[in-house]
Amino acid sequence: DYIYYNDLYAFSLDAFTWSRLSPSGTGPTPRSGCQMTVTAQGSIVIYGGYSKQRVRKDVDRGTQHSDMFLLKAEEEREGRWAWARVNPSGSKPSPRSGFSVTVAPNHQTLLFGGVCDEEEEESLEGHFLNDLHFYDPVRNRWLAGQLKGPKVEKRRRRRGKKGEPGGANQQEMKGTGAQEPLEVVREVVAEDGTVVTIKQAGDRQVTLSDLYCLDLHKMEEWTVLVEMD
Repeated sequence: DYIYYNDLYAFSLDAFTWSRLSPSGTGPTPRSGCQMTVTAQGSIVIYGGYSKQRVRKDVDRGTQHSDMFLLKAEEEREGRWAWARVNPSGSKPSPRSGFSVTVAPNHQTLLFGGVCDEEEEESLEGHFLNDLHFYDPVRNRWLAGQLKGPKVEKRRRRRGKKGEPGGANQQEMKGTGAQEPLEVVREVVAEDGTVVTIKQAGDRQVTLSDLYCLDLHKMEEWTVLVEMD
């Protein structure tokens, strides 16, 4: 059996206590694997996720969600919140769960990776993703994240050197193309505080130990900080 939740709680950093919130409006249906992030305006964006429902006796069907909600404080009502469903334009991410989100430059939200499960009555196949998407809350628009590739460096050749065209400019690529992160299912924080990622390969689950960095101001290529063991 399984139970999915859609209740909402807030933690006070002053009193170190939890309190349950009861926002007005219609919020997300019960689910797991969704993610949330904060906008520059102080609202909270929630996207995606996964849930199952019983379609008949002993048969369950999973649903990959691609809906999106905004949780914002009600004006002139301190401590009160309201749900609003949003339907952004642009290049939307495909339905998925278990992805990662973070705050990006220009008050945007960055979404990376995740998994989309295709289910039959007696089989389950996961498609793992490593694409990038940006959400602009001001324009309410999704943008596909495209890497520009390594920066091209121009090198001037000396005129008259044997075997080289005189005065010709040649282009040289920096590096040979950086490796991209593998498709990520979810992030897990171990007891010692180490953050690891889990990827499923066939019937096996693989714990990833590699670490990557991407300069969001340049959007050129991934930098490998720690390679796989």
